[in-house]
Amino acid sequence: METETVTIESRNDFAQWAIERARAIVAEQGGDLAIAARDMDEQAIGQAETPSAAP
Repeated sequence: METETVTIESRNDFAQWAIERARAIVAEQGGDLAIAARDMDEQAIGQAETPSAAP
């Protein structure tokens, strides 16, 4: 995963960054969960439900 630097100059900037980051996390984890459920892979479902340690 590539690290991205963002400059936050206002509350509005922070709010926008937080929304974008949350969307990215949900999209990634939701996709992993959907694939695991489709494949009926109980172990992968458990891993998809566990938040990753990476920011």
